[in-house]
Amino acid sequence: MMILHLRALTQSVCLKGLKWMLCLLMSIAIGLSIGCSADIDIKELSDKNLVIRVINIDKQDLDVKQTARLTAELEYSGNDEELQYNWDVDEGKIYNNGQYATYVAPEKAGIYVIEFEVSNGVIMAADAISV
Repeated sequence: MMILHLRALTQSVCLKGLKWMLCLLMSIAIGLSIGCSADIDIKELSDKNLVIRVINIDKQDLDVKQTARLTAELEYSGNDEELQYNWDVDEGKIYNNGQYATYVAPEKAGIYVIEFEVSNGVIMAADAISV
């Protein structure tokens, strides 16, 4: 009788453990499913293609304080007015922060990195060149 009671108790505990495990797995599956649908919503919002094809500079070798024109060639399937541009340099200056910009070399000769980012508020592309 004691063995029968213990076996019933063990089966009950195992069933509760199994139910708990199933609940956990269902919660994970639902969470992943919700996460996937959230990614789909983001993809719907970012269904536009944004690629920096190339960054051009009209002069590769610059003297101290010399200027060069920068141009970012983009591939974008949305409205160009949505785009926000950002140029950044470790040394020197950037003017006209847009798809086209002017770079002024610093007072010290060297190799410097110019970074470019473009975004429509949802998706972003970035690239860099050295001068």
